[in-house]
Amino acid sequence: MGEYGLLGAVSSAISHTVSIWHTWQGRYFDVFLFYLNFGVEYPRLYCITTYLTLISFVISSFALWMVFLRKILNADSKTSITVISVVLIPILLFVVSPGEGFFWFSGGISYTLAYSLSQFLGAVLLGMIGSKHKLFLCVLGVALSFMVAGFNYGTVLVTLECLVLLTLFSLKTSYRYYYISISVFYFCCFLLSALAPGNKTRFDISDQMGPIESIIKSYSFSGIFIRQWIHIPVLICIFYAVIMLIPFVVKKVETGFKCSLPGIFSFITISVYSSLLTPTLYSTSSSGPLRQLNLQYFMMYALIISNVLYWIGWFASKLKNIHVFERLKVECAYKSVVIIIFVIFFGLSMIHWGVWNTWPTSAFRSIRSGEAARYRTEQYERLDVLKDDSITDPVFKPFTSKPRIFFSEEITSDPEHFSNRSCAGYYGKNSVRVSE
Repeated sequence: MGEYGLLGAVSSAISHTVSIWHTWQGRYFDVFLFYLNFGVEYPRLYCITTYLTLISFVISSFALWMVFLRKILNADSKTSITVISVVLIPILLFVVSPGEGFFWFSGGISYTLAYSLSQFLGAVLLGMIGSKHKLFLCVLGVALSFMVAGFNYGTVLVTLECLVLLTLFSLKTSYRYYYISISVFYFCCFLLSALAPGNKTRFDISDQMGPIESIIKSYSFSGIFIRQWIHIPVLICIFYAVIMLIPFVVKKVETGFKCSLPGIFSFITISVYSSLLTPTLYSTSSSGPLRQLNLQYFMMYALIISNVLYWIGWFASKLKNIHVFERLKVECAYKSVVIIIFVIFFGLSMIHWGVWNTWPTSAFRSIRSGEAARYRTEQYERLDVLKDDSITDPVFKPFTSKPRIFFSEEITSDPEHFSNRSCAGYYGKNSVRVSE
């Protein structure tokens, strides 16, 4: 990037993207951003990865769920912000792999950023409801569609399914043509990625699973992971969100909205949730890397909360005198009691489950103890050797310390390991390895 400037870097990234599309995989926007990796050319800027992935995830989560709660449930702003904030606490604290999701450029860009952009797309689509700027939002939706469709196939498939469902629900509205236009464009971009010649090359050397088996196992794996990820602090935050949103669901039912066929609703939402794993199971016969499971974990909260609220709405609609819920109206006293109870129980549960084992506290301890600084110094020492053209076969000492939140894969003692060969090829070395 430094030698040719920004335009040269973009041109080179596009050239590599086209080449990879023909020879290895069709995830065009994913590959494009991979070849723009500023952290390789400017290592001291690699920290931007965390700001980019983490901030985009938080902002996109607020954007999507604020629009949903305000426009669909008619919740007030304060309640919406509080609920989203509370749900984001366990999402960020207990994410499956913070290293692969927020600290590693390739993993964070390919998966976390892709998920964030899909949330922005959802916010744009829901934002069209009652908006006077539908054309602008449509153009923005088209741009986001082009980007999202070029990422990992789990995110691409789930986004496509959500687009189809939203379009079907919009057929009798004034904004249906905008939804149809975005959906058709997204599907064309999806085909551009899925039908890439390079995908066949990659599939031919992978251990594939049959399509029916991969769908069935998507459900079973999803259930297994949910059981692993659900524990007391998570349940407390979900319970808080449900309690705070019940009055708005009930009011929605009172105004004539019918939460009909809750079983069908649960089946559809569980199917969409599970399909996030289907492409990986089909192409590799596995549930995928931890960065993939991060997305499954993110979606779990929306799945559980939406289903609980929908079933409550269905139950409320069956009551002859729905005004028995009148006592659940969102008053200051009601909010205060719920918040106090939440703070007490969440605090106690975090003490029991080990607040000191979460990644933010681990990062704090690494910084405070000097472990992070030592790791940084040792990394730069390696980098100086790699950039020294007079050293053709460097042998590095193992790191004396490494913060556990970082991506764990490094060069090894085997010079033929793919990480070693990739590193040697990039820096023009005959070989690189770590001493045993």
